[in-house]
Amino acid sequence: MDVNSSSDEDNKTEGLDSDGVRIREWIYVHFAAVLLLALVALVGNVLVITVIAQTRSLHTTTSVFIIALSISDLCTSLTVMLPSAVIIMGANYNHHLCGFLGFCYIQFRMASIIALSTISIERFTAIQAPLKYATLVTKQRTAVTVSLVGIIPLVMATMPFTLGLDYAFSRTKGLCVPAFRENLAYALVVLCGGVCVPLFITLIMYCCIANVAYKQAKRGVIVCDENHCQYVPSRKGELKAVRTSCAITGKSVLDSHK
Repeated sequence: MDVNSSSDEDNKTEGLDSDGVRIREWIYVHFAAVLLLALVALVGNVLVITVIAQTRSLHTTTSVFIIALSISDLCTSLTVMLPSAVIIMGANYNHHLCGFLGFCYIQFRMASIIALSTISIERFTAIQAPLKYATLVTKQRTAVTVSLVGIIPLVMATMPFTLGLDYAFSRTKGLCVPAFRENLAYALVVLCGGVCVPLFITLIMYCCIANVAYKQAKRGVIVCDENHCQYVPSRKGELKAVRTSCAITGKSVLDSHK
């Protein structure tokens, strides 16, 4: 009996050890993935901002919204992804730190989503009404829009503190997030105002842009030089390229809102 009981205990100990090894391996993989994504986002967005800042031909209205998007993603990588990677490895954190990280997550993540929506609206305006673009997209309206990209998420991120909600670390997401179950109304506001509505607007705008591009590619173009103009009919390859571009754009929009 003693031999059997000791062997059973050894088997249980080996099972627990193997489970612990698997858990540690998963933690290391999770940490490496989050750290890699954070570094890629950090370097990529810094390059985007640098290129736009140093290239005068890129100083356009579209670039203003792209910079707003890059800044939001840059702040997300610095204040959300990198600290989350450290917490995943078992670093200690208190309630106040988790609240700060959760605030940054809602603020900058929602700002990125809204910035994507503003880019889609601006591009649709440029394509659908090119002659009225200068009067519709002015510097004042651009400044107001960029301000709203920061103000709306700021209000959403501040609401948990005013409503008495707690930010808690979610092991499944690897992030500090608000306790949405404590206030379903706030969860509905964040879901609709910060995800669903911007996602719907972005998809509608890019569908309209894709429709215009497809009609233009199907109709063909008129090419002019110094002597004369000639009609160039559409080609099957161009239509296929438009369809492929639309599919890739739609997939990237959906992935960015996950």
